[in-house]
Amino acid sequence: PSTLCTAVIEWANGRWLRAYGTFSHPNVFGGFLAFGLVSTAAVVGRGRLKHVALLFWLAAAMMGGAMVMTASRGAWLAAALGLIVFVVGHRWIGRGDVWRKARSPILLALMVAVIVAVSLSPILRTRFDPSNRLEERSVAERIGQWSEWASVVRHGAATMIVGGGVGSYPFLLQSVRPLQAVWVYQPIHNVPALIVAELGILGALAALLFVVATDWEAHRRWRRSEAVTAMALGTVVLVLALTDHYLW
Repeated sequence: PSTLCTAVIEWANGRWLRAYGTFSHPNVFGGFLAFGLVSTAAVVGRGRLKHVALLFWLAAAMMGGAMVMTASRGAWLAAALGLIVFVVGHRWIGRGDVWRKARSPILLALMVAVIVAVSLSPILRTRFDPSNRLEERSVAERIGQWSEWASVVRHGAATMIVGGGVGSYPFLLQSVRPLQAVWVYQPIHNVPALIVAELGILGALAALLFVVATDWEAHRRWRRSEAVTAMALGTVVLVLALTDHYLW
């Protein structure tokens, strides 16, 4: 936690290192856990792997606790909304049996998450303190990224129509804000906006068509358990895409 540029929480007693797992950033780890938690509920809900159900319960418990320790608010929101779609969706289509099978790992993950959150509450509360130095800086950076993105998109007609190319955003940003420190050139924390900047309007439309084509079958067969699960996982991905850039 004393190393500069690591993801930490500053609180009254110093710097607390957020959980990275084996990933490059706690937010990425949190997103992986959010997707994994909904996937675990889906697998247990199908009821076809009863002989290893205990392993899924343990996995859910570990993911619930680890997700709290990532301190990733985007991952927390993604997991919560994904599970809500999963539970409410199955009850809506009259498949309460899926919820009854899946509720054990879900409730176990929630219980462990609450225990970890309570034990770390003095630290985690700082993530919701707008007067905290790091939180204030984080919010300011994310708000400022939208004006930077607008400057990048309007930089030229070619950029607006076909974009600057995949992976080009930091270089496009450098062209509109030259001679800044290297850490200033961050991608905007929003995948759709990043796609518009790197692929332009045409590329963004193509990406939208791809998503619609991918999701079409799930929405067409929304009364099936598999479709509800797909929409729950899609909710997780959507929230992560709207709150960070790493999926792109």
